[in-house]
Amino acid sequence: MEDMNETVETVPASVNITFTELIYGTLFKPSETFRKVALAKPVFKCFLVFSGVILLNMLTGIILAPHSLAKGGLPANLAEVIGDILPFLAIIGAVFAYLNWVVLAGLFSLFAEFFTGQGSALGIFSVMGLVELPRLATLPLQVIGAVSGKPFLASFFSILAGFIYFIWWAVLIVIGIREAHSLTTGRAVAVVAAPVFLIALALIVISIAGLGLMMPLLNVLNAGGIM
Repeated sequence: MEDMNETVETVPASVNITFTELIYGTLFKPSETFRKVALAKPVFKCFLVFSGVILLNMLTGIILAPHSLAKGGLPANLAEVIGDILPFLAIIGAVFAYLNWVVLAGLFSLFAEFFTGQGSALGIFSVMGLVELPRLATLPLQVIGAVSGKPFLASFFSILAGFIYFIWWAVLIVIGIREAHSLTTGRAVAVVAAPVFLIALALIVISIAGLGLMMPLLNVLNAGGIM
């Protein structure tokens, strides 16, 4: 009888999460919320939340950037040109945001399995769709900096917003991986760090290999008096 009850409790369809629970829970009760999200896998709802955050961030940037550029002392014609291309840059940024979501979810799911994680790819994919929510909390700082009219304050609040977002985002990712894959906090940190370490190592190896390829060519050019 106990086994039957446990089976019923772990059926994803039995878990229903509202948008309010997703947003509020991610920001203030991430452990409990991510555990439910990993079980229910509300991919479409997480997609809508992610899209809403990206859209608000895009609109804020498009609206505030011309104001900041004008106050920053740029020539009016240059500020106008930059303002004209901002929507296109925002669209490109949004596309990369979606690609980043898919790639990071795949990488973290793969490395979580290496660290004996027991979750699913859709579970961590759903969770990763929510970790961008701290952007909403930092938007007021960007607005304050932009309307201050002072380049120093605009830069200060922009950097502060970016710092707060990154720390909050990183903490949410660790919690999300821990809850989605039933890992310890230490192993969740290792899952996050592993891709970063491998990418950094790959860049170092590529750089060394590139220098190794360039050195003979540079020696030949130097010997021939070309350089």
